[in-house]
Amino acid sequence: MLKHLGGIMMKKSLIATAVATALALSTSAVFAAQAPVTLDGSIAYQYRDIDKAGVSSNANKATLLLNANSDLGNGWGVYGRLAVQHVSNQSPADFNTAAYGPNARNVAAIDQFGLNYKTGDTTYKIGRQPLFVGATGLIYDSTGYLGKQFFTDGVTAMGKNGALSYQAAVVQEDNIFGPSGKNKIYTAHADYAVTPAFTYGATLGRYNYEKSTDGTSRNIWAVNAAYNLGSASFYTEYAQTDMNNANKSFDYGVSYKFDDKNSISANIFRVEQNGEFHTDMTTWDSNSKGIYYTYGHKFTKDTSLNFLYKDIENITSGVKTTNFRTTASYNF
Repeated sequence: MLKHLGGIMMKKSLIATAVATALALSTSAVFAAQAPVTLDGSIAYQYRDIDKAGVSSNANKATLLLNANSDLGNGWGVYGRLAVQHVSNQSPADFNTAAYGPNARNVAAIDQFGLNYKTGDTTYKIGRQPLFVGATGLIYDSTGYLGKQFFTDGVTAMGKNGALSYQAAVVQEDNIFGPSGKNKIYTAHADYAVTPAFTYGATLGRYNYEKSTDGTSRNIWAVNAAYNLGSASFYTEYAQTDMNNANKSFDYGVSYKFDDKNSISANIFRVEQNGEFHTDMTTWDSNSKGIYYTYGHKFTKDTSLNFLYKDIENITSGVKTTNFRTTASYNF
């Protein structure tokens, strides 16, 4: 039933995406005088030091993200994003290296665009956009990427009704596997705040591979919970697919905010090979287990320095990797 319903909804979403893109391009000039464009974004520099199976390497990257938004009135708005990145080598790249070629070091693209529509407490986004599935991105997370062939086309919705918050998506990947096919995703997620401090939720989803050679289509379910205790937050998520083996994933962690400038976190995770929608599209490391440690410091409300240390092990091969990242960023 979910598969049949997803097929009907997907056809509608693709039509909506085409209309949204056409409207975004045609209305931007018409409404320029009446609807000024607002710009914001970020500039970031990151250094990485990696030790994989005893072999050390390092890399760095610089990234510019520029967002443009315009209010068209009556709940409608248009959005777009320009992304630019330079990498010392492709290991830290946030772009799809298969799409840009093995020698690409500099990438610039308008990689997100479309329409927003807000009615009541629900906001819809129609167009090309990143996708985040689950409470912690355990199932799917493309929010950290940029460039072509890394996002999704379709319709997403999010909103809130009292203690209940909800999200849903009917989208198609922008050829994330290159010429092999465009895969389709259908998801729904809801959280319920039992008290101001305690929240629990659930996620249902389906991933349809366009071609059987890409993998096996799968259904997935997940549950999550979070508890805030003063300056500390505790959270967890568990997911499972209908695949026959290696079909489970989980993460749990704690974050602590010392003050308005300093915070830390620790997150333990295990993502099995078939325990997400597909490889390398989770917040964590695919087919791996381990722990992430983070520390963040804000110099001002717009300028920050963040550290991440990853200690992970590949579940299949047993290869161990440590990864230390330092990121300086400025938001404008």
